[in-house]
Parts: sequence; C-alpha cells; structure tokens
Amino acid sequence: MRAFSPIFICCLIFAQPVFALTEMMTMEKTCVEQAKRVGNGEGKDDISTECVTLFKAKAKEFGIQKKTSKGEDVFAFKNLIFIESAEGLSAFSGQSTYLNDVQSMIVDEVHNEIIVLDKVSGILTFSSTLPGNVTPKRVIPASLLRSVSNIALDLRNEEIVVYSSVFKKAILFSRFANGRGKSNEQKLEIKKTIQNVSSYAPTSSKGDYAFYDEFGSLLSSGRP
Repeated sequence: MRAFSPIFICCLIFAQPVFALTEMMTMEKTCVEQAKRVGNGEGKDDISTECVTLFKAKAKEFGIQKKTSKGEDVFAFKNLIFIESAEGLSAFSGQSTYLNDVQSMIVDEVHNEIIVLDKVSGILTFSSTLPGNVTPKRVIPASLLRSVSNIALDLRNEEIVVYSSVFKKAILFSRFANGRGKSNEQKLEIKKTIQNVSSYAPTSSKGDYAFYDEFGSLLSSGRP
C-alpha cells in the first residue's frame, strides 16, 4: 500500500474546499449568462433547474427572499428575480431589466410591485404581475446612490428610504421617483436627507421607520 506524506494529505484536505468553491463560482457564472440570454431573440430562454436551485439558496443566504401574504416566494440574486407560486415559477431576467447584481429587495403587495437595489443599475421597480425580459417601471440611477446599505418602503408617506451606513446618511425619495422615463416625465424628487444616522429600524408593518444617532436619540421618523 502506497504511503502519502503528511504534507500531501494536508494539501489535499485544504484543496477540496477550494475546488468546491471554484465549481460553485463557475456554476454561478453560467447561471448569470443564462439569465442574460432570456428574451434576446436567440430562443435560449430557459433557465435550468440547477440555476434556480442555486440562486434560491444564494438569495436565502444573503436575505434577499420574501414570502407574500398569498404564499408566494419571491427571491432575487445577481441578475434574476423569481416568483414561485402554486401556479409555477416566473422570472424577471434579460438585458431589458437592467438587472446585474441585486443587493436588497422590497415586495410591495399594495401596489403589486417589486423594488430592488441593484449594485450596478440603482433602484429598479417592476410590476410583480408582468415578469419577463421587461424594462423597469421606474429607475433611480446608481449615480445618485453612494455606498447604499439597504432600502425600505414607507407606504404611509409614499417614500423609498435609502440608507448608507458608510456615510451615516439616509435619503428619502418619492416612491414615484424615476430617472429613466421621457424627459418630461423624469421626476427624481428627494423629499428629505437625514445626516449623522447611526442606526435605522422599521417601526410597523406599514413601512414606518425611525433613524437614530450614535447616542440613541431619534433623528427622524416616518410616522405622521
């Protein structure tokens, strides 16, 4: 029986996780490419079961997954948004969606919209009832967003709350803010900017929020 040196065995043990990680990254890249091809006219619109499984697991890992009151599972990762329901699976993907790298997601059941924070494209709003390779209803360009940590929706005041833990700042946009419509329809209204924000917390299911400074004092609240 051939004997292996301790150094060889050690290298083999450490190499296994590296191989697994490399395989995972390769699979992830393949899935991203599949999503890009959806609706591009080449007829390659299928997203494999393996990619759906992988992206669903990644969405759960990064907390980009929501369950609606109808029992639907909505999850997003990279350049894909999926809605899984009793009727089956529907997806937002393709070049027209501007999806590249989703970081955070809001499911607005009141207005039937899905709002995502995309690292490359900014804040994108889609109609949850019209999936596919579709252009977002509204876009807040990434050029207006610096080191954004999270987004939230204040339904009571019709605001999208954009929070940056790096700059300790929160920006409140109108829910209807849009920088990609026709020139006469572009409205990028910033309703309020809050400085010196140390922490943020939702205060109700309606999307009300509260911002606090480093001493725990209330800076601003979304409650009327």
